[in-house]
Formats: sequence, structure tokens, C-alpha cells
Amino acid sequence: MPDVITEKLAGSNWNLMDFLAVGVSKVTMERLLTPMIGNGTVKSGVLKGVGGIALSQMVGNKSGMGEQVGRYVAAGLIVDAVEDVTLALIDPTIQKFLGGGSSAASNTMVDVISG
Repeated sequence: MPDVITEKLAGSNWNLMDFLAVGVSKVTMERLLTPMIGNGTVKSGVLKGVGGIALSQMVGNKSGMGEQVGRYVAAGLIVDAVEDVTLALIDPTIQKFLGGGSSAASNTMVDVISG
């Protein structure tokens, strides 16, 4: 059986631990940047995307722990940027298509069911 932890995944050079580090970086940077540039908007997506691409260019293919952390942060920023733009542009269309309300309405329903 292959070692799932160290095996390269999704056609990339990254394994499960690398993707975990990107996920932690994405969530951390999202929370740190939200008060300054917002979240879930085209503007925040563009800013995070530009930052992630710039950081990625700076660390390049250098080796070392600092550069690897930089790659994780850059990837997390880019993933968050794509999420922000997707939420801003596509989510309203999906909500209209499905006939649903806003996310706030969905959260209210969860509170009613669980509470």
C-alpha cells in the first residue's frame, strides 16, 4: 500500500503534509488580512493573488526551510484569492439559480435546526 502521507498527490510535487501546510497558511493569512483588505470580494481576491504571485516569484526554486514556508504562504494566498473571486462572481449566480437566499439565511436555518 502506498504511503499516503509522503506520496505526491494531484499531479503535483507536493504530498499530503505539503497540502496541509498550504491549508493552514490559507486560513491563517485569510484571518490576518481580512481586517485590512476584506474577504470574499474581487478586490480582496486580486490583492491576495498579486501578493501570492509576487511571493512565489521571490522564493522561486531556491531550497531551504524559509523558501518552503514562503511557497506554502504563496500557495495559500493564491488559493484564497481564487476562493474570493469565485465567491464574489459566481456565488450570487449559483444562489439565484438554486433559488436560495444568502449565506446568512442558510446560517440562520442551521441555528434554528441546531438550537
